[in-house]
Amino acid sequence: MSQINTAVMNRTIRRFKVHSNNHLQVSDQSYKVQKINKILRAVEVEMKFPAFIYDLAEEKSYYSSPDFKRITESFGLSESDYWEPSMPYTKHTLCDYINMARIRLINPGNLAGPRVSWIIIPIVMEDIVQAYFVVMESREFIDYYDEFAIRIAFLTLQGVYEQIMIAENMGNIGFENFLHFALDYTEKDAKKLFYQANIQGISVNTAYQYIVFHQCNEEYNARNERNTFLEAFQQSKLGKIAFLDENDGLILLEAEKIHNSTLWTKDTTTDLLKEFQRYIGLKFADMKLEFGICQEEKTLLEVRECVKKCQKVLKMGSIIFPEKDIWEYEMLGPLTWIEIPENELKEMLRKYRELMEEEKNIELLKTLKIYLENNMNYSVTAEKMYVHINTIRKRIDKVNDLVKIDWEDHVDRLKMEILLQFLKLDDGRLKNM
Repeated sequence: MSQINTAVMNRTIRRFKVHSNNHLQVSDQSYKVQKINKILRAVEVEMKFPAFIYDLAEEKSYYSSPDFKRITESFGLSESDYWEPSMPYTKHTLCDYINMARIRLINPGNLAGPRVSWIIIPIVMEDIVQAYFVVMESREFIDYYDEFAIRIAFLTLQGVYEQIMIAENMGNIGFENFLHFALDYTEKDAKKLFYQANIQGISVNTAYQYIVFHQCNEEYNARNERNTFLEAFQQSKLGKIAFLDENDGLILLEAEKIHNSTLWTKDTTTDLLKEFQRYIGLKFADMKLEFGICQEEKTLLEVRECVKKCQKVLKMGSIIFPEKDIWEYEMLGPLTWIEIPENELKEMLRKYRELMEEEKNIELLKTLKIYLENNMNYSVTAEKMYVHINTIRKRIDKVNDLVKIDWEDHVDRLKMEILLQFLKLDDGRLKNM
């Protein structure tokens, strides 16, 4: 029996071995697609049972032949039914070590009628399910030697996914190095930039939307957790990612893909970032991410300018809207073009927040806001607030005692007017923008 088992296993391994040949090298299909397709075809040839893989990251299905899809449709199944059945079923574990199981549907109204069953094995990398490998038992249960074939096919597929993950990690480091070069390059380095882009297979003419992220917990070094961090990022289905330093990085969303997606709306980016935060939370309980978004679509030749804008959004947003952790460039309004030092901005907002703790001061600040908006005209301000002009004069005098305004300094007045725009003075709270 041992010799027979060895012979069967060796024959099966030869069937599943994917050789490098000229056909693979010139094919339009990727290495991953070619290998998966060949392994699935070998499963059906070896066992006479159709097979299927669903890649969760790509949301893509691979079939050994049209038979699998035909059987799926004939039983009224959807692809997700194979790992999360929506009908009554039984489940029997065939191998604990690789989570190999048989799922069989039950028809309570016709127990003697035809039933469908399949073998399912999740392909797992770093405790994350990457794909589901399914073999349909379309006519009868698999036998002892079929299990050999399924296990070997699974191990081969697992190897493919491990190779792809290693290649993606290496590719990410290459892209990250190129991005750092692009951030520092000068006009004299233009030829080197295009040369490096060509080596990495990157088009410098591709337009992106840019997002800078910051990891806030000083006890973590996010870059030191690169592999786990990137796994969470890949689950979020965002775009490209690169670390800028230990706890800061850049996310790039390809503009063309955004425009070609009928499901992409203004809120899609925010929703994907929240999903990324959730995946990070599952990996690192105390890791906290913040994001500054610049929705302008620029090529990598302009990446330095976009990163600076995103970093400004992060700094200003965290000061003005501390209750949020995702900020967009347009949220800053005039603060996008006026420079207020970070310490000065913090101090000004601190004073306002302290003043707004008392209800009487809220009315004074509201008066100041309308007064500045109307070019410091007492009459127009009084008209807008439905009060006597002398009431406005008294309020402005009181404001002077609280805030100390230099009315002759146009820049100082402008800063104050801008900051007052971000205060919800009706109820004493910052706007929830």
